[in-house]
Amino acid sequence: MARSEYTRLRDIAQKRLGRLESAGLAVPGLAFPKMRELKTAAEKAAALRAVREFVQAPTKVKEVRQTGQRVMPTAKGIRAVDPVREARRQRQREQRAHRREVLAGLTKNQRGFIKAARTLGMTINTENIPEFLEYMEYRYSQYSDSQNYLIDQYVRDYTALKKAKRENIINDFARFRVDREALMEPVGAEGYTAAQVQLMWNEYIKQ
Repeated sequence: MARSEYTRLRDIAQKRLGRLESAGLAVPGLAFPKMRELKTAAEKAAALRAVREFVQAPTKVKEVRQTGQRVMPTAKGIRAVDPVREARRQRQREQRAHRREVLAGLTKNQRGFIKAARTLGMTINTENIPEFLEYMEYRYSQYSDSQNYLIDQYVRDYTALKKAKRENIINDFARFRVDREALMEPVGAEGYTAAQVQLMWNEYIKQ
């Protein structure tokens, strides 16, 4: 990368950022890296591409003000974006990262339960994963070690039904959450054992 080219473009970009900040149109303190901070050829190439895109984009004060945007750091670099949309995207990135972290801490069987739910067209919110796993283990994991994958057969049966509705499980999970303590209480509980659930399901799919 030609040193003079990057330095020239960075000088233009920094002056523009200063004017944008003064106008309240940019996040304070934004800066492109100095040449001496770029160590590898890849870093230099990426920095040149980023500063060139910024200078060539409509990022002058008048242009940014007309669009109602704000200049801020994004996943793709320093850009003029809709602040509300960018905040939403940032929350989504954080939520995805949190979900990956939660899933990484699960066992293989537990991740299998989440995958099975997805196969059925159900999306389990990250905050509901612990309760859903408790529900699945209560409903379908009370068998011997040789039958730990009962949910797999349940999924195959379920997807084989053309008119079966995923709401059957969703509603059952909702009832489980509402009456959670009662379901887990062995005396006087109104819930069903895993064997009873499977028996009822087998009768249902024969209809």
